[in-house]
Amino acid sequence: MGTACPANPCLRAPRRIPNTRFIVPHEVHNIPELRHDRLYNAREVTALLGVHISTLYSWMRDGNFPKPQKIGPRTVRWKGSDIIGHLTRVAAQSAGISVDELPF
Repeated sequence: MGTACPANPCLRAPRRIPNTRFIVPHEVHNIPELRHDRLYNAREVTALLGVHISTLYSWMRDGNFPKPQKIGPRTVRWKGSDIIGHLTRVAAQSAGISVDELPF
């Protein structure tokens, strides 16, 4: 009476549920290569920076991220050179280097 029958699903040991805390959105696995001569859409930019789209637009509204180029009636793209310049400026500021000392 003390042994459970493995054929009965109610008496089986509960299945382990994987830890889902570390699962990331599928966009992160498809991070594009950052090139200065390419245009990037919002999904690509957010994947590159690891932020949510609302954070990206909040940064733009506050003047902390470059605005995109309008390339169609409902289409915008960010220039890779603008993204690289922004990341370089942020890295320089966090390292204590004046933005005026940068070569661009």
